Amino acid sequence: MAIVAEDLPGSLNTPWTVWRGAEQTSKLELEALRARMLDTWSNLLRGLFPPANPTRRAGAPRIMAVMQDGPNRLLLEAVSKEAGWETTFSHPWQPVERLALAPIVFYERDLSLPDWPFAVRELTKRTPRPYLILFSPQVSSNLWDELERSGGSDVLRLPASKQTITSAVERAWRVWTNQESLRQPVLQP
Repeated sequence: MAIVAEDLPGSLNTPWTVWRGAEQTSKLELEALRARMLDTWSNLLRGLFPPANPTRRAGAPRIMAVMQDGPNRLLLEAVSKEAGWETTFSHPWQPVERLALAPIVFYERDLSLPDWPFAVRELTKRTPRPYLILFSPQVSSNLWDELERSGGSDVLRLPASKQTITSAVERAWRVWTNQESLRQPVLQP
């Protein structure tokens, strides 16, 4: 068995030897692997440093959503873009304490079963406290009680609709801005 080194295209002529079992990997397969790796890193960086929303209107709600990829995330993205909200999506694998918070936080309950109350407590213990909306496929009085004990504010049943997301965000923004105005010191003449 001979070891053959080849130059990867675009790799600054660094010799590479890639083996799959006893076969040498072709240059096309290596290029495809390189393209997949670049896509993965690009998506990772896009998640860590999302682009600014050029359609955001002044005074619009700011939202952070911790959700899996899927139809609910796509719906929230579409509703946010249409409404001009500034929305940042964080990946579920990011540590909760490192997330940059917004006044309104969406958290998908199924991300960390059975430890979602811990994640909610970590997200809501910051100052100023965000208005946390829990996405959940089931809603019960026990869930509401646990959410309140953990510091959350609202529950949206999945699958969500455009109307329920819009009304939840408008309600959350009103509550958060009113609470924030009460936190501001009163200036006396």
